[in-house]
Amino acid sequence: MLHARLRNVCMFIPAEFSTYLRYTRQLDFFEMPDYSYARGLFTGLMATNGWQCDWDFDWTSRHMVCLPDIYFAVVVSCSS
Repeated sequence: MLHARLRNVCMFIPAEFSTYLRYTRQLDFFEMPDYSYARGLFTGLMATNGWQCDWDFDWTSRHMVCLPDIYFAVVVSCSS
Protein backbone atom coordinates (compact mmCIF):
# COMPACT_ATOMS: atom_id res chain seq x y z
CA MET A 1 0.00 0.00 0.00
CA LEU A 2 2.81 2.40 0.87
CA HIS A 3 4.48 1.84 -2.49
CA ALA A 4 1.24 2.54 -4.36
CA ARG A 5 0.88 5.88 -2.59
CA LEU A 6 4.49 6.81 -3.29
CA ARG A 7 3.99 5.91 -6.94
CA ASN A 8 0.91 8.14 -7.08
CA VAL A 9 2.64 11.03 -5.34
CA CYS A 10 5.63 10.83 -7.69
CA MET A 11 3.64 10.08 -10.84
CA PHE A 12 4.42 13.27 -12.75
CA ILE A 13 7.91 14.02 -11.44
CA PRO A 14 11.28 12.43 -12.27
CA ALA A 15 11.91 8.93 -10.88
CA GLU A 16 14.84 10.22 -8.81
CA PHE A 17 12.37 11.74 -6.35
CA SER A 18 10.66 8.42 -5.64
CA THR A 19 14.07 6.73 -5.40
CA TYR A 20 15.16 9.36 -2.87
CA LEU A 21 11.97 9.01 -0.82
CA ARG A 22 12.22 5.21 -0.80
CA TYR A 23 15.85 5.45 0.30
CA THR A 24 15.18 7.90 3.13
CA ARG A 25 12.13 5.99 4.37
CA GLN A 26 14.12 2.79 4.76
CA LEU A 27 16.84 4.43 6.88
CA ASP A 28 16.97 3.49 10.54
CA PHE A 29 16.64 6.42 12.94
CA PHE A 30 20.28 6.17 14.02
CA GLU A 31 21.64 5.31 10.56
CA MET A 32 23.83 7.90 8.87
CA PRO A 33 22.46 8.72 5.41
CA ASP A 34 24.71 8.34 2.38
CA TYR A 35 24.64 12.00 1.39
CA SER A 36 26.81 11.39 -1.68
CA TYR A 37 24.26 8.89 -2.97
CA ALA A 38 21.33 11.20 -2.32
CA ARG A 39 23.09 14.22 -3.85
CA GLY A 40 24.15 12.06 -6.80
CA LEU A 41 20.54 11.21 -7.60
CA PHE A 42 19.74 14.85 -8.20
CA THR A 43 23.02 15.95 -9.75
CA GLY A 44 22.65 13.04 -12.16
CA LEU A 45 19.12 14.18 -12.98
CA MET A 46 20.40 17.70 -13.60
CA ALA A 47 23.22 16.43 -15.85
CA THR A 48 20.85 14.19 -17.82
CA ASN A 49 18.55 17.14 -18.50
CA GLY A 50 21.34 19.64 -19.11
CA TRP A 51 20.33 21.78 -16.14
CA GLN A 52 22.80 24.01 -14.28
CA CYS A 53 22.54 24.74 -10.57
CA ASP A 54 22.63 28.50 -10.08
CA TRP A 55 21.80 28.32 -6.35
CA ASP A 56 18.98 30.82 -7.00
CA PHE A 57 16.10 29.30 -5.06
CA ASP A 58 12.50 30.51 -5.07
CA TRP A 59 12.61 31.36 -1.39
CA THR A 60 15.81 33.43 -1.67
CA SER A 61 15.43 35.34 -4.92
CA ARG A 62 11.83 36.48 -5.02
CA HIS A 63 10.32 39.22 -2.95
CA MET A 64 7.49 38.21 -0.67
CA VAL A 65 4.14 39.60 -1.74
CA CYS A 66 2.02 41.04 1.02
CA LEU A 67 -1.53 39.77 0.81
CA PRO A 68 -4.55 41.65 2.11
CA ASP A 69 -5.91 40.67 5.52
CA ILE A 70 -9.09 39.31 3.93
CA TYR A 71 -7.03 36.52 2.34
CA PHE A 72 -5.86 35.33 5.75
CA ALA A 73 -9.40 35.46 7.12
CA VAL A 74 -10.60 33.23 4.27
CA VAL A 75 -7.74 30.76 4.73
CA VAL A 76 -8.32 30.51 8.48
CA SER A 77 -12.07 30.06 8.14
CA CYS A 78 -11.72 27.44 5.42
CA SER A 79 -9.14 25.42 7.29
CA SER A 80 -11.19 25.01 10.47
